[in-house]
Amino acid sequence: METVDFGTTGLRCSRLGLGTVELGLPYGLSKESPPDDAACIRLLHQAVDGGVTYIDTAAAYGRSEELVGLAFGGHPSRPLIATKVALRDAAGDPVAAPDQPEHVRASVHRSLRLLQTDNLDILQIHSAADAFLHDELVTTMQGLVDEGIVGIWGASTYGLEAPADALEEAKLRVLQVAYNVLDRRLEEELLPKARRQGVAIVLRSVFLQGVLSDRRRQLPSSMASLARAADEVALISDQAGLSLSQLALRYVLFSDVGNVTIVGTAHAQELAQNLAASTAGPLPSDVVAALSHVEVEDSELLHPSSWPEQPIPSTR
Repeated sequence: METVDFGTTGLRCSRLGLGTVELGLPYGLSKESPPDDAACIRLLHQAVDGGVTYIDTAAAYGRSEELVGLAFGGHPSRPLIATKVALRDAAGDPVAAPDQPEHVRASVHRSLRLLQTDNLDILQIHSAADAFLHDELVTTMQGLVDEGIVGIWGASTYGLEAPADALEEAKLRVLQVAYNVLDRRLEEELLPKARRQGVAIVLRSVFLQGVLSDRRRQLPSSMASLARAADEVALISDQAGLSLSQLALRYVLFSDVGNVTIVGTAHAQELAQNLAASTAGPLPSDVVAALSHVEVEDSELLHPSSWPEQPIPSTR
């Protein structure tokens, strides 16, 4: 698999990364439960055997860190592992700014133990909009780098304002954002700015938590404009002779707006399809042009936090 520079961090990794939230807890439209531990570990090894060298996890992803540690602890060719610290307590409430440095360090030491490592390659603030990147928080994150506990640090963000705010911090080296064929709002200004600053860009939400799949047909009427846009993309994929999932992944993977595209799955067949798409190359230019005209009428529906709580049944 092709490897790419990770911004100006000095790291190189695969263009395709594996997201592990589905290994640790129910996630996405269907809220399907994770497979057993052995299946999760096999999937992680399958990814690395297929050329993936970037694994995305987080302290908030249930047992994800533990499973990644079981798969790669002491592994001679361990992939880059990016984890996250959430600025929320066990009850889900925001941690007050004065308590954040201690909270961050406690979370980091837990991650080190679960991942079975002495240092973290990449540490990101999870949902950076939860807290402004104030001086004490930045000092804590940079201190972990200076101490050799963390390689580089950054932020995982949602929406439009949070990533823009994060880029104001000069020490930030990684920015993770949502980007897909239906949500291209960051591609004109923010992502080019991040690249100019040498910040590594990680793209996620390629399938918009299952909207860009057959599960779009089960969306409730309150999400009709999102379903209509997904249907437009599906029609374009049919006309191009491609599956919807392959089109959605190749659109993001070869868009040149980011460095790494992470795709989460808990299923070996889906991972194999993603690996195959990563070697298929960019989409034809006429397909990309057609996709550029697809718009979601209600942009609020691009935020999964606005979706109904009722899970959509899995089609598997």
